[in-house]
Amino acid sequence: MAIDSQPTDRQGIHDELERVRADLHHFVASATAGDLRRRTNGTRWTNGQMLWHMAFGYVIVRRLLPPRRFQCHAARLGRERSPAMQRPIPYRS
Repeated sequence: MAIDSQPTDRQGIHDELERVRADLHHFVASATAGDLRRRTNGTRWTNGQMLWHMAFGYVIVRRLLPPRRFQCHAARLGRERSPAMQRPIPYRS
């Protein structure tokens, strides 16, 4: 369930992520060396640097989501059992 008590449209989210993944693969496959060296609009990075940071961010987020999901699940279960479980669980790698 979403925070506003509306069900999350998981299929819609999946479909959008799949579309974006396909777009990214298309852009990367069709990019020339000159395209990757060109500056992005609104930043000081090149297109190649932007793609690298996007990929790096994706890897980081994939690693951090499972512990966060566990923390939310544990906190939700703990509310019924103990006031101490209502506090956030510190995450340490």
